[in-house]
Amino acid sequence: PGKRIAIVKAFLKDGSSVEKEMVFPVGEPENPMPEEAFRAKVGGMAAMSGKGEAEVEEILSTALNSTGSVWELTELL
Repeated sequence: PGKRIAIVKAFLKDGSSVEKEMVFPVGEPENPMPEEAFRAKVGGMAAMSGKGEAEVEEILSTALNSTGSVWELTELL
């Protein structure tokens, strides 16, 4: 597949703008998300969905130790 480029442009109060382009956004195979960031993102979303601490840890452990199949992970969600 082709590249999925991410472009963000922020317009500031003084009328200027700042633009950032990422050819490989965080989470792409070429730019994997660091484990700490992954834990914060997935753990936070799981906790907001009403999962308890033990369930969140099981989801994180399963996701981080996955062998490629998502079936085991989807069962936990």
